[in-house]
Amino acid sequence: MKTKISNKNCIILNNDVELTKDEYYYIHNFFVTYSLCQKQSRRKRTLKEYGLLNGIKDVKKELNKIISFEDCSFEIIPQEELLEENLVNNKLNDDCIFDLTYERGMVIETKERNEYFKLFYFIRNSLSHGEYTIKINDKGEKFIIMQNSELESSCIKARMVMKVNSLINIIKIIDKNKLLMK
Repeated sequence: MKTKISNKNCIILNNDVELTKDEYYYIHNFFVTYSLCQKQSRRKRTLKEYGLLNGIKDVKKELNKIISFEDCSFEIIPQEELLEENLVNNKLNDDCIFDLTYERGMVIETKERNEYFKLFYFIRNSLSHGEYTIKINDKGEKFIIMQNSELESSCIKARMVMKVNSLINIIKIIDKNKLLMK
């Protein structure tokens, strides 16, 4: 069974706070304007352009400190039908999505070549389609709650809860040539 968005419990609410100009610039340009993912941007950049001559393996250890696929905080689900059960198990369902005590995410499989790009694919979609909200937790940390859904059917394809600082740190790790992070 596919997970459908309930209008009553939609995660796209008023933001608690806005991104700063710099946060917006870095996050939007890296994930949307210059997306690393296939066919998502005419201005697409490659890992080599960012200074990673050996691809993602140059920074895999650093990225794993932010995005862990090993402890199931972030998961790639092979079939859409499995997403609903996993959303509940990982506190990404409507009732728990606003738990801002830890980062987590779940996305369905894409044709991207590695698990990071699969996640970046849906971060890009969430940001470019406006399916996100920015909240602050009890510690004053800024979180961005994102989802990607099919427009026609409202079926959820991805949901993620990430600190804004984590997104900035991902960019810093990958952007070795300082194309964005000057």
